[in-house]
Amino acid sequence: RDMTGARIFTTDGTRIAFNFLRKDSRSDKTTSHLAVVDAVGGVPTVYSVSGSEYEPRWSPDARTTSSTP
Repeated sequence: RDMTGARIFTTDGTRIAFNFLRKDSRSDKTTSHLAVVDAVGGVPTVYSVSGSEYEPRWSPDARTTSSTP
């Protein structure tokens, strides 16, 4: 996995949203996914539907994320 693009912190600084690239070795296709991780570290939770999510953003209350399809 390659992290790419911006890493966006919540307003309280506790979580980070980012996108990463995943390459399928069989099809040679690269897809972009959205993930969230605690700022202190840990295992990211992937929030990806289409495999073409870019530019993560937090909602104003920092409860949810969205991305540019």
